[in-house]
Amino acid sequence: MRSRDESGATAIVVGVLALLLFMMAGLVVDLGNAWARGRTVQKQVDLSAVSAGASLPMGPRAGHTKADVARQVAEYLVRNGTVGQEHAFDADATPGSLDTGVVSQVEADLLDGDPRNGDLHFYKTRAHATAGTPECLEADGPCPVMTVVAPAARVGFGFATVFEDVDGSTTVQRRATVEIRTSLPRKEDMLPFWLPSGCGYGPTHADTTNGHGGPAPSSAWTLPRGAVAPDLVGAPAAAPTPEPTADHRVGGTALNTVVAGSVRTLSGYSVTGVPPQYKKVSLRAFAPDGTRYVDFSAQTDGDGALPAIQLGPNDVTGTTGDWYLFAVAAKDNGQFAYSANSLVIRVTGTPPVTSSPTPTAIPTPTPTPSVTTSSSPTASATVTTTPAPTATTTTPASVDNGCVGQDRGNFGQLESPRADESNAQRAFARNVAAGLDHQLRTYTFPPTLAETKDCGSGASTLPGARLDTQGGAAGDGANCIRGDTGNDGPKTYDGLVAGVDTLRGRLDAANGTTTCAGRSNLTVGGRLVNNDSLRCFLRGSTTLADIASDTGVTDAMLDESIKRSPRFVYLPVVYPNDRAQKGYQPIRGFVPGFVTEETVTAGPNDASGHVNGLEINGNSVKVLHVFTFNPAAVPTTETDETVSYDAAVEDTIVRLVG
Repeated sequence: MRSRDESGATAIVVGVLALLLFMMAGLVVDLGNAWARGRTVQKQVDLSAVSAGASLPMGPRAGHTKADVARQVAEYLVRNGTVGQEHAFDADATPGSLDTGVVSQVEADLLDGDPRNGDLHFYKTRAHATAGTPECLEADGPCPVMTVVAPAARVGFGFATVFEDVDGSTTVQRRATVEIRTSLPRKEDMLPFWLPSGCGYGPTHADTTNGHGGPAPSSAWTLPRGAVAPDLVGAPAAAPTPEPTADHRVGGTALNTVVAGSVRTLSGYSVTGVPPQYKKVSLRAFAPDGTRYVDFSAQTDGDGALPAIQLGPNDVTGTTGDWYLFAVAAKDNGQFAYSANSLVIRVTGTPPVTSSPTPTAIPTPTPTPSVTTSSSPTASATVTTTPAPTATTTTPASVDNGCVGQDRGNFGQLESPRADESNAQRAFARNVAAGLDHQLRTYTFPPTLAETKDCGSGASTLPGARLDTQGGAAGDGANCIRGDTGNDGPKTYDGLVAGVDTLRGRLDAANGTTTCAGRSNLTVGGRLVNNDSLRCFLRGSTTLADIASDTGVTDAMLDESIKRSPRFVYLPVVYPNDRAQKGYQPIRGFVPGFVTEETVTAGPNDASGHVNGLEINGNSVKVLHVFTFNPAAVPTTETDETVSYDAAVEDTIVRLVG
């Protein structure tokens, strides 16, 4: 009798296991389809959130309301819709096309509170978005954080339905959170000088008394204080008659009366009839005795409104009487002319009594180093003493007029501390060479507080003011900076060319060799120095005049590689004020610039003693030239420094944060 074996049972087991294997394979296929669809939906919602993020922050402002942002999100969701989304995908539509009816439906779905067909939420902070509460309402705006939930996409099963109680499909949804953040200049790009906001864009410079590029401040640089004077009544006294004059006229209130010793902002001034050869216009106020004047902010566009001016006891309101306000128009070469008329600022009452500032010492420069080429592998308020206005001219030849009347240049030296250097002069040189060691921010004035040019001190600082008193990470977020009345030529030379300790000079070719076609590195004092020109970074038909304009400027005008040139810098901008002021000043913003002597009509100056933006006298920089331009021209990149959204700063970047 033949014995029985288990071959039949084995076949049964193999059959069952094969069935299970095929079922699992089918399940894997279906789950894989769902996973792949989920990735597609994630890409859709990421792209939609980032693209529509340009409309953030959401708030009660045209173009930024909840409905406005929802419409933008809906359009991008439809443009990038995927199979299985009931409303966001139209199989018959041309890819990327927009059916307004479909967009309107998706927009309504986003706002109906039902997350299954898509959702949209706004928050004040990223932490609130993570927690899902509290939401930021339109009336609470600005709301800089947005979470987008994509409409559910249905994925049909092909094999998984053989399992009991398994539906024939599933849905996948994904979300994305974006935040609009304020873009700030890299601290390494920050040049330790400050620029008055009134100087506008274009060629600016810092003359150093150390290099004898401008007059040294005299004891009369601070206005003397007048005696008690009765209030003036009646018509103003006869105005001075400075020359030369042109046909342009200053407009605004004919007579403004201010109280002696007060801080007062005057606005509404304008200028008309400026001849086309004049490129910058400022306001110049002559003192009642005609022996001195105060220069205020400048603009670059000829005719038009002039920036508001701020008066204080350190300038106009410190002397009683009638101050006569002229519009001063300047050419690129420094020649200027007065307006054919003037307006009056009448200071009445009793002025305060203050002390005069101490002038800055002037080091002696050594002989000028040689400059050779080598091949490359690739407006502030400024008080100035001047003769009384006469029929000839009232302006001494020693007064520089780069920003229309700025005494000793347009921008002043920034005293910013460092964690690695306690000596102020050496810290300045290191800041020139390597940039600041901490991140500055702009100061935003509360809505109820009038703008002022002084952050105060001690317990009387402005609300939210952070004085620039600490170096390193402890100094991050400082929004009030302190300037010096002079510019240190020798230390500027060290920071730009010679180097400081182990730091190379900022312009050292090792920090970035010359990349502009037709230009080569320069040898200055035995060191190779970058010799880029600003023009070589312009795109297409863009001109320097274009990027120096107040309007119509885009980030398509400059090549992104400009950020890699060591000549690319940023300057903090403060309210136009008196260069004699040594207090802390609120930062109004930051302006990009390029170390060069280029103007809108002339190229770099490579003449003897000039190093494309530097006028050198021995071991000292006599004049530092920087061409400043509209921040909108600078291309933004993912590597840019950002901080939480600041409504006072226009430069923003949308980041995907969740």
